[in-house]
Amino acid sequence: MRVIPLAAYLDRASAGAADVPALISAVPQATREEEIAEARREGERLGREASRLAHEEVLQNERQGFDTRLAEERRVWSETQGQELAKAIDEGLARVEAAIADVTARLLEPLIVAEARRTTLAELKEMLSEMLTKPEVATIHVSGPEDILAAMRDSLAHGGKNIVYVTSADPDIRVESANTVIETRLEPWAARLREAMR
Repeated sequence: MRVIPLAAYLDRASAGAADVPALISAVPQATREEEIAEARREGERLGREASRLAHEEVLQNERQGFDTRLAEERRVWSETQGQELAKAIDEGLARVEAAIADVTARLLEPLIVAEARRTTLAELKEMLSEMLTKPEVATIHVSGPEDILAAMRDSLAHGGKNIVYVTSADPDIRVESANTVIETRLEPWAARLREAMR
């Protein structure tokens, strides 16, 4: 760097502007190649920045699209799974209900049939007692299961002297006397009860 003393200018103060020597810059001027290289670096930097911004925008759009698709797929999956779970629960509850009904029917059937048999037997005993009080009745034929016939024989007030007991495999009791026939018909009733309980 070349320094020009200020005195050199003061001596020539009266001289015109043309007499003043040109100032020499202390900073060396960049060469043309350096300017091109700097411009290239700046262009590459700007290009990378523009590319990065474009990439971020595309990436953001893809993320939003993915989130939208994911939300839609989740909604569809939730609906499908909800329907399948509801169906499975309904079917499971129906099976539980059927099982409970079946167990209840099996537990109650003997009780209901026994109660119906007890009621029918009581009514039958009453009818037999009435029949035995009539003088026109000569003989009464009673058929049915042995255990029921034994219970009737033991509980009739008149002793059942005019009664002939015939044991049969049929669960119903049949009473015949002259023109009168009385049947309990418990077996068809029990069959209908079993069918209704299914």
